[in-house]
Amino acid sequence: MEIKKPSKRGPRPILSVAENPAPVTGDLVEHLEVEIITEPEMQLEVLENSHRFRWNFAEIKTGLQAAISKYTGLVVTDENLPAMEKTQREIAGLRGRVDRFRKETKQKLSEPAVLFEGEVKELLDIIANAEAPLAEQIKAYEIKRQAARELVLGVFAQKTAAGMGLRPENNTYKVPSKLTNRSTTDAAALAEVAADIDLLVEKQTSDDAALEESRRKDKEAIELQKQLDEMTEAICRDESASYKLKTPITVAEVRHLITRGTTTEQKLLIISGAAKARQAVEQACAPADTTSVPDLSGAGSRPPPPDEEMPAPLPPQLPSLDAAFGVKLPPPPTVRDPLFECTIRFRCRLSIAPKIKAFLASLGITYFVVSQSEVPDGE
Repeated sequence: MEIKKPSKRGPRPILSVAENPAPVTGDLVEHLEVEIITEPEMQLEVLENSHRFRWNFAEIKTGLQAAISKYTGLVVTDENLPAMEKTQREIAGLRGRVDRFRKETKQKLSEPAVLFEGEVKELLDIIANAEAPLAEQIKAYEIKRQAARELVLGVFAQKTAAGMGLRPENNTYKVPSKLTNRSTTDAAALAEVAADIDLLVEKQTSDDAALEESRRKDKEAIELQKQLDEMTEAICRDESASYKLKTPITVAEVRHLITRGTTTEQKLLIISGAAKARQAVEQACAPADTTSVPDLSGAGSRPPPPDEEMPAPLPPQLPSLDAAFGVKLPPPPTVRDPLFECTIRFRCRLSIAPKIKAFLASLGITYFVVSQSEVPDGE
């Protein structure tokens, strides 16, 4: 066995042990070579940094201050304007010479740094050529490992949900990406999955209870409405019998006038008014008595011959609505009676509403209630 050891200055070994087994006979290993791959001996250091830069700064500064001093305090006038312009150009020339010197010298001074940057980049490229393939393989391996762990956790979540009674339509669990990280142990990941499933089960239980409560309230509301309708139907039946109506008042006819807050006395008043109005309509529409035909010749009454048909009764005559409701009706049209659709808004007492309904019906007016609401007295 041959092992290549790093020098004392070199770093510790990296990567893994590379084995190259030879043919094996029985329990005897004929040859086994183990090579430990180590980092190269790369001690980065500056071998020489002896560059020294000096220039005649002090000399130039002293001479420049002496030359510039003669231009200090000058005043430009109409007479010396050309001379002042020439002086300004001389000063600008000095500034240009100094700036050009700065740029040229800076470029020369930066050449070693630029060369150093290029050499370092070559080293980094050499490292990248070896690092990039490994990084790509490690990334692909990590993606595969995370997918496999996510699959295992997903199966565990499904089995846990089924065991805890979580219905499929309520199972919205998704494995968080953090559970696939290497920093999360298997035990911690499984515990978190179980805890999340437990929260979904609690939510399902809460939702089921809320749904059951809603159904119970709906059932109670239906039962209450049924009781109210039965009470209203009984009042309609009693009032219809009391007014001897041929067509009894139904719940559907008065339901729009009755709410849950309507008291029994108010219901009785509403239905009684409706029955009274219908009684007036039925009495107005009752057929005339045609059991005998008067003898206009003075010979008395006689029954109609057997082979003669009974004459049709005259159309019913409505009672005077002027006296009943205090409304003066317009005379009937003589030429054309067009049909109109009108929107009327009015206020009336609850006890008057059935009379208005009967009155409109007697005129052949059809209507439907768009909305109704109680208003305070005096408005």
